[in-house]
Amino acid sequence: MICHGHGGGAMVVLCRPVLKRPMCLSSNTDQLRTQLDQLHAEAESTRAKGFIRSFLSILNFIQDLKD
Repeated sequence: MICHGHGGGAMVVLCRPVLKRPMCLSSNTDQLRTQLDQLHAEAESTRAKGFIRSFLSILNFIQDLKD
């Protein structure tokens, strides 16, 4: 939108239409957000388990070198 300023010049003002989501979309969005949070938690758990396995493998390798 173009507005005319006090100094006589024109200035551009950006505006976005306000979008209101229907309740079904809002509910679906909340459900998807919850599922995404669960997936992130599972991924973090899997990474932690992988780290522990790698760490234990390294410890076993060092122990084998000592023997």
